[in-house]
Amino acid sequence: MCVHGMRVYGLTSIRVYCFLPCSSSSFSLSIGGHRSQGNFWLTFDAGCLPVDSDFELQDPEAPLRLSVKGQPSQKQYNVFVYGSLLPDLHNHWLISNAEFLGYHKTQPNFDMFSLGQFPAVCGGGHTAISGALYRVNRATRDKLDLLEQHPTWYRREKVELLTNRPTLAWMYLMSREEPEIKGSWVKSVPSGDWFTYFTARQANALGHHLNANSELHALNSDG
Repeated sequence: MCVHGMRVYGLTSIRVYCFLPCSSSSFSLSIGGHRSQGNFWLTFDAGCLPVDSDFELQDPEAPLRLSVKGQPSQKQYNVFVYGSLLPDLHNHWLISNAEFLGYHKTQPNFDMFSLGQFPAVCGGGHTAISGALYRVNRATRDKLDLLEQHPTWYRREKVELLTNRPTLAWMYLMSREEPEIKGSWVKSVPSGDWFTYFTARQANALGHHLNANSELHALNSDG
């Protein structure tokens, strides 16, 4: 955001109201006037921006210029992931540069289902969901919203995690009314631990594949 070049004449004082997102240290406010002997400026960083402050102008005829410069606030968000975004799984690259805050579990208020290559979690159950907590910026959260098709498929909701102190985080949940949840091929994951469930299933599938190849090789050798 950059607003500049606003000039006002005939003022003897100005009152400044704090209207900037002061949680961001990247914003500053400058007030100044052009006088015959040079320019003068009063500058305040966002962290110490005065509220309802008065400034007297020595020369009422001097033009006044207000300048606001800065970048959008980089607010951070806690996001709890439990499926394909986990380390070593196929969508982890979307969150790999975020700050990792540890592995945790939710309160036992959910149910987990396998939709094939990724899970869905629904509220109203009795299972604690295992996953990883990350701190992400707005751009990363927007990418996750796009991946999860929030709010039309999964919905991003605040949940409480089982940690040493009360911790809230965003988590992507699916409604029990979604057709995917009602499919006969959907399997429950009673443990609530997708990583263990998925990697064990992959290892089992690989074992069956290797056994089949061994049997085929033995059959060809006999022939």
